[in-house]
Amino acid sequence: MYSRINNSSTPTPLSTSELNSWPLLDSADAKKTVSDPDLKVTHDRLKLAGVFYILFGLIALPGLFFIGLHSLFLPDLDALSRQLDLGIDLKQIIRVLEISVAVLIVVHVAAFCYVGWCFIKFKHHTTCVVAAIFACLSVPLGTALGVCSLILLTKPEAKRLFGKADHPPK
Repeated sequence: MYSRINNSSTPTPLSTSELNSWPLLDSADAKKTVSDPDLKVTHDRLKLAGVFYILFGLIALPGLFFIGLHSLFLPDLDALSRQLDLGIDLKQIIRVLEISVAVLIVVHVAAFCYVGWCFIKFKHHTTCVVAAIFACLSVPLGTALGVCSLILLTKPEAKRLFGKADHPPK
């Protein structure tokens, strides 16, 4: 339950009128208010998950620096290639691999930042579920984030926030 900290640093429960007047400003209807405390908790957790997805995407950015740093040491590969007499240009192969990894990092950052935005704005529920499944493949941080997100996204309150109504099967 939400509480307020007063001057004596002891939490006091929010009144029913304060709970009922809590607006969902990011939803489609900015004037809609919520009276269900579970919906408020799910709302806050979805927003927090969105922030974590953005941070998870941004964690990959330093990898671009290391790719650039690695490129500084490519001249040494010419001598190694001649010494081994492989008949292939190692420098070109490494350059293609570096560019491929750099593109993957940029796609990773863009995709997870977009998914974070979807969580924060309660848009594209299916996209968020698919991203949570893919996040599970990135051990250990992505797995924790993905599993928590899947648990959160399957709640009826989350589906309500995303605008998906629970329809019983016919």
